Amino acid sequence: MLIPRLENHARVPKGPLKSVDLTCNSYFYRQLLNDERRTLFDYILDFSKRELVPRTCDIHTGKLSYSALIPLLKEFCSIGIPTKLGGDDNFCRIVDTAILHQNLAYGSASAAAFFDVDGLFPFVLMLAGNEEQQETYVRKIAKGEIIGSYALSDINCASDVANMNSLTFSKTDRGFVLNGSKIFVTNGPIADYTIAFATESGTATTRKNISAFIVPVKKEGVNGFVSEKPMEKIGWRGSPTSIISFDEVEIPKENLVGELGQGFPIAVTSLAYGRVNVAAEALGLMERVLDEVIKFAQTRPAVGAATLKDTEVFQYQLSHIAECIEAARGMVYNAAFLAESTDENGRIPSFAIQAAAAKSFAAQSLLDVSALGVQLHGGNGVTLEYPVSVIYADAPIYSQIEGALNVLNIWIGKIMAGGK
Repeated sequence: MLIPRLENHARVPKGPLKSVDLTCNSYFYRQLLNDERRTLFDYILDFSKRELVPRTCDIHTGKLSYSALIPLLKEFCSIGIPTKLGGDDNFCRIVDTAILHQNLAYGSASAAAFFDVDGLFPFVLMLAGNEEQQETYVRKIAKGEIIGSYALSDINCASDVANMNSLTFSKTDRGFVLNGSKIFVTNGPIADYTIAFATESGTATTRKNISAFIVPVKKEGVNGFVSEKPMEKIGWRGSPTSIISFDEVEIPKENLVGELGQGFPIAVTSLAYGRVNVAAEALGLMERVLDEVIKFAQTRPAVGAATLKDTEVFQYQLSHIAECIEAARGMVYNAAFLAESTDENGRIPSFAIQAAAAKSFAAQSLLDVSALGVQLHGGNGVTLEYPVSVIYADAPIYSQIEGALNVLNIWIGKIMAGGK
């Protein structure tokens, strides 16, 4: 084993540190990111600190409206999209979107939530859509000209994608007719188009009978479509979510994505990518908690010590936050880089387990870390003047979206054990 000489080892840095210090000293940032991606990372984090961090609480309380927030985000709509469709080949892959989600969430989970579905809409079309669909819709997403959404969650069975039945379609000579509803549709009240997953009417409720469709959902554009008023949520309050309903909504044949019956593999593949991004958001939120509690502890008086930062209780709990961040970063970007790799046959290897594990771990860690953030702020932590209270409200969202924690954990265990 070759061990460098003692004088070639850097000293442990002196605190107080910030989350960015951990990032910049990580193998991920130093070795795995190329110069372009490091520049992207730094640029988005700087944007978040400048435009979103001062507004975290205002976005949550509604003092800054969603209509005012969206224009701030449009410069990032092309990330994840290749040059030929209006994006940039340097920043068109899953590591790039994870960087986007992590650093936007640092400033506001509601801001990052916009891209959870606005990004999934073009991804589905790049995954399974034809050239005409990609040219028509993906290019407009990249320019920020339209807003997309993703209608997957079923009113009757939520995360159980294979057994969805609350939205059905029937075939006609001209195309298809949709009837039913979807729930928890992020961007539902403001989207121009959605990817709607539906089961064929009159058939058995199985994964083989699910198909995906592009549906224009502006109220004035589709007869029979209704987006209900935004749902009242404890978190992501700056992100509109709604139930959307279809009553004899007609769509043309060319709006079918992929082939009939291909909706299930489209959904589960897109969810794997989505889980990487959601896990990255949880990582960004934990980094924000770390920075907020360190800043607060510098001047907060404490019993038996000059300031909170000098107490062993605080130091012990702070170490747990840092450990969660370090572990989550490794899991998030392990899944992301795996999704960019190819096997000996030139195919992308399965990264579904890694993505699910990253999402599950990061979401559970965020629940723990956000609760610690509130506790370490004392009574201030439950007031909306401190961002940790907003993150504490946002945290439960991450245990539910892109697969509830218990569902994901059972699925991972079933695959690992070879169970039924």
